[in-house]
Amino acid sequence: MDRNCFMRLCNLIETVGGLSHSRSVCLEEKVAMLLYTIAHYHKNRVVKHHFFRSGQTVSRHFNDVLQVVIRLQGQLLVNPEPITQACTDDRWKSFQNCLGALDGTYIDVRVSPSVRPRYRNRKGELAINVLSVCNTDMNIIYVLSGWEGSAADSRILHDAITRTNGLKIPTGSYYLVDAGYTNAEGFLAPYRGKRYHLKEWDGPAPQDHEEYFNMKHAQARNVIERTFGLLKIRWAILRSYSFFPIRTQSRIVTACCLVHNHIRKEMSVDPHEHELDNLEEEDNDDDYIDTVETSGMEKPTKYRKKGGKAKEGGNAEENIVDATRRSWNQREDDALLNAMKEMVVKGERIENSFKSGYLRKVEGMLLVALPGTSIRAGPHISSKLKVWKKNYYSVKAMRGSSGFGWNDSTHMIEVVDDKIWEDYCKTDSNAQGLRFKSFPYYDDWCMIFGNDRATGEMAESAADMVENLDEAANEGGGNSTTVNNTDKSPEEHSKKKAKVSENILAGMNNFADKLGIYFERSDAKIEMLGGRMGYAHDLSKKRGEVNDALRKLPITVESRVVVGMAITQDAQKVDHFFSLDDEEKMVMVKKLGGEEVV
Repeated sequence: MDRNCFMRLCNLIETVGGLSHSRSVCLEEKVAMLLYTIAHYHKNRVVKHHFFRSGQTVSRHFNDVLQVVIRLQGQLLVNPEPITQACTDDRWKSFQNCLGALDGTYIDVRVSPSVRPRYRNRKGELAINVLSVCNTDMNIIYVLSGWEGSAADSRILHDAITRTNGLKIPTGSYYLVDAGYTNAEGFLAPYRGKRYHLKEWDGPAPQDHEEYFNMKHAQARNVIERTFGLLKIRWAILRSYSFFPIRTQSRIVTACCLVHNHIRKEMSVDPHEHELDNLEEEDNDDDYIDTVETSGMEKPTKYRKKGGKAKEGGNAEENIVDATRRSWNQREDDALLNAMKEMVVKGERIENSFKSGYLRKVEGMLLVALPGTSIRAGPHISSKLKVWKKNYYSVKAMRGSSGFGWNDSTHMIEVVDDKIWEDYCKTDSNAQGLRFKSFPYYDDWCMIFGNDRATGEMAESAADMVENLDEAANEGGGNSTTVNNTDKSPEEHSKKKAKVSENILAGMNNFADKLGIYFERSDAKIEMLGGRMGYAHDLSKKRGEVNDALRKLPITVESRVVVGMAITQDAQKVDHFFSLDDEEKMVMVKKLGGEEVV
């Protein structure tokens, strides 16, 4: 960001955002604190030494500017413009009425141990899944940040288009998406099972119209990958987890996207865009749903039959053959299902697998539920769970694929036509016997085997953030400079906010009362000490004047010394001595020194 771009951003923050200079910190320094932190990802202790400010000052102004930048989403987010027939860009001219590209990316975060399973993505990292939409010039159109890393891309997209302040797609227009999303109205996905990634086109030319379409699609959709790369090059805070609260981390991502748009608008040449040429295209394993979903499956079972082959046309459950094979009845299935669900509730499932020895525990639970049963951990329970797990991943993959549906009443997979089914079975051999089979346990399987535990309670679009900030400011008594950085869900926060406010107010009133009493007592003590100090000073002065007063009386030197010592030893005698006239003083001297003092 050059100086001109920086000053324009400061002017926008001041005129539109309403943030101004404070008594000791100018606006430009406040903005610089935010940009310095997110661009270099320095901690508070480093930033405070760089700006010669206290850590509290840096934190306060960082949050103030972050909030104002988010409030500028109406000015910084760009409006989508469809591709027209006059387009001359070879990458985009084949996609009439296309608005841009859409995809998700992972941003590493730091969360408490209790919620880590929700934020752990398929790569085993703790992250949030950020949905972003960009146009052909790598400007951000829409961003939805805050979904947990375990959330599927399709689920986040569904949330984005159903929100009040969600992604709006005009009829007849569409965005380019990868194969991880459904090919539907408003979203154009590539053909499955064909070459797609740009690095795959270094070999032979496209062999048919589907490969040619995928090549053009990949060339155009690559703009969203370049946008993600540019964002992470520009803002170091997006390349690793930060120590901010999770809601603040999510809002920082949105702020980075907004400032990114400002830089692209104000600078004719992006200072970091040339660095993208040295980066390889980001490796997205979810471009082919079949490879992603099958990655969590067990390896194909080795069937022990004559000839070493499985029965053709049968499903996985029918093909399992073991030396101690048994047929499970409905009661046994229900008992095993309940036992596995109880294991999940008790915390035996960690991340994507169960703790060691869980099969023995399940066997013991089945012996209690089914007295006298011959079911054992191995091979009965383990084999049954493998079949369930394979069928779960197959059904889950089909439900997320184009051309497939789900019947909630029959719990069966529905497919548009036989051609789609035949093509899909080529990628997943386990799906062959699942077409007309009911899966009444699918919802329970999601609890036992599913990886998507996300709730989306922290997910916010830029417009949602503005509304939440306004609501927090109104409930907080008009304090619009406080960024909500709690890790609680909106529901929990709204329920407890009134009670917390009452407790805070009562505590402040109690503190004010005690402080008033303390000051009253302090004033009295200070006044008393001041009086004593003043009286002691006056007494010392009067003692020095006693000898001068005695010189004026007709007494001997020896008598003056003796009487002076007697008077100055008692403060009351000093005060009494100076309250007398000369005749009375002489009487007092005779009383103290005797009649012979004259």
